[in-house]
Amino acid sequence: MRALHSWTDASATILVEGLQCPLRVLHMTDVHLGLIDERDAEYVDRCQGCEERFLHRHQNLDDHGHPLPARAAYAQILASFADQGLDLIALTGDIVDIPMQASVDYALAKLEATGAPFLYTAGNHDWLYPVEEDGILDMEALRTRGWPVLEPLHGGAPAGAVRDIGGVRFLSIDNSTYQITAEQLEFASTSLAAGLATVILTHIPLSIPTLRPPTIEIMAGSILLADPGWSMEERR
Repeated sequence: MRALHSWTDASATILVEGLQCPLRVLHMTDVHLGLIDERDAEYVDRCQGCEERFLHRHQNLDDHGHPLPARAAYAQILASFADQGLDLIALTGDIVDIPMQASVDYALAKLEATGAPFLYTAGNHDWLYPVEEDGILDMEALRTRGWPVLEPLHGGAPAGAVRDIGGVRFLSIDNSTYQITAEQLEFASTSLAAGLATVILTHIPLSIPTLRPPTIEIMAGSILLADPGWSMEERR
């Protein structure tokens, strides 16, 4: 099966041999919604204003050239694609900055308003509760705690899910702890064995030759799944 890729700053076109019809997919990542209300009252003091940490780290601007808050940018982008016949909205993590119910509710409401199906996998911020302890974080424990709050987005399949659309398989794998489990590896291997053209959705990039140089350039380190240059100590 052959595939040819081309892209601009705003879109990518993937030509896949044998497909019977075109697919239109909106990919969103790292929105970092930071809404919080009385349902998570114990975290209000530590989480108020967390959305502003990312205010100047994106290119979404209002009519006056000022950066849009995360919630406004997210809502505007989804609304602008609502009538464009999307086959899927692919969400690859850090959609919320902290696993607060208000953020998850907002994310879901704007997705549902588009009428398009979506497939979500978590990033490390989606489940990262504010912690005060010093030292190494127990990422598996924090993710296990956050997954239930995120269920409206992952639909009860947080570790991984498959969606087949128009002859293309979309495979989400939660690698937000910078690794995957043996069960996830088996799930991915079985999914890939079907032989369909597959789009793999993860938060942490995979260590392959085409992704490695740009990731290192942007992140100042080899933060890629299974990268030989990224030691376990550095991951902690």
